[in-house]
Amino acid sequence: MTQTDAATATLPSLSGIHHLGLTVRDIDESEHWYADVLGMVRVFVEPHPAGGGTLW
Repeated sequence: MTQTDAATATLPSLSGIHHLGLTVRDIDESEHWYADVLGMVRVFVEPHPAGGGTLW
């Protein structure tokens, strides 16, 4: 077994993503892009009284 084989043999496989947080410049434009290109949908909006913010 090579050093590369040994290193990759211990890595877990990726079976999905539970959640993801992103910072974007334009939320409306970004929401359309992530929906159209990646098929993502906004799940909820979390209010941030001190500074704004949206989670999807």
